[in-house]
Amino acid sequence: MYRLAVAVDHRRRGVGLELVRAGERRLYECGARRVTALVGGEDDGAVALWRAAGFEHDRFVSRFVKNLRAR
Repeated sequence: MYRLAVAVDHRRRGVGLELVRAGERRLYECGARRVTALVGGEDDGAVALWRAAGFEHDRFVSRFVKNLRAR
């Protein structure tokens, strides 16, 4: 899952968790059996949400990124 966001004034009401659950259901219906969430490690609120949803930190996988510049 990528770019899950809840407006600040709607946080801590279960909205994020319900969005995760809805996404899981839809992905499962489409045949997915595993979900990966990209989560900023410094965002304590996001980390707490994904842990509450049952996701575990995968210390064996690293993400590599590169911003490309126009030539």
